[in-house]
Amino acid sequence: MPPPVERTRLVSCWMLVFAMGLYLALNFLIVFILFPSGVLRVIPRSTDGLVSTTWIANIVLLVVVIGSLRWRSGLHADDVGLASRGFLPGVAVTMALWIGINLFQTLCALRLGVPVEANSDWPQLGVLRTVGIFLAQLLGNALFEEILFRGVLFQQWRMRLSSRGKRPAQSLLLALIFSQALFALIHVPLRLSSGMPLDALPNELALLFGLGVLLALVYWRTSNLYICVGVHALSNAPFLVVKQQLDISSNGMTAAVAAMMLILFWPRSHALR
Repeated sequence: MPPPVERTRLVSCWMLVFAMGLYLALNFLIVFILFPSGVLRVIPRSTDGLVSTTWIANIVLLVVVIGSLRWRSGLHADDVGLASRGFLPGVAVTMALWIGINLFQTLCALRLGVPVEANSDWPQLGVLRTVGIFLAQLLGNALFEEILFRGVLFQQWRMRLSSRGKRPAQSLLLALIFSQALFALIHVPLRLSSGMPLDALPNELALLFGLGVLLALVYWRTSNLYICVGVHALSNAPFLVVKQQLDISSNGMTAAVAAMMLILFWPRSHALR
């Protein structure tokens, strides 16, 4: 497969500010008004959990925020790393990571000397709800956040800094810090609304910032946002078929290791230029 050709369009600073303002307004509405009101629960109840409130909320964000960027700035799928040629490699990497996470939990069971059992979520939550949790990440939360924070903000700031005479390494570093600090901070309202104590926020923000940096570097190295979406989705919802032996953070660590392997070993010819 030939290396992708970068054709990202520069978006005006005002358009980026507008998109973030729109996102903040919608995020506040969803987190503090719609979620507590329960109005979004009608569809999950009618679909046995296949379409979750998380998925609905992120579909709204995708349509409104990303749709506004598309309409006002003319951004296409290629501009944010979602070129059609990257779809199959993205699926392949996501499948390999999914198998790796399940294999890791299987090996943990063998190491602990306990039986390898099926994931109890499937009978307890039901097939539709279990599948819905993963789809809400893959086609909702992960897809939206990867487009906005990696495909748009990270790449736009990196290109803009380069156009102003910054060296490539400086542009990359500053774009990483600015975009992924914003990615971490944008999660504060949701964490507070879910009851997270203030003293736990610094560690949570550091983890989110680290995850954001890893995903941005994966995008920078592969020029393929489908891969980032897959890694992101599986770090949040690993979609296990075997019983989990270690806590959920172990799946996130497996995804982080996979991201670092991609950063180190993906062909350099495919990197964003």
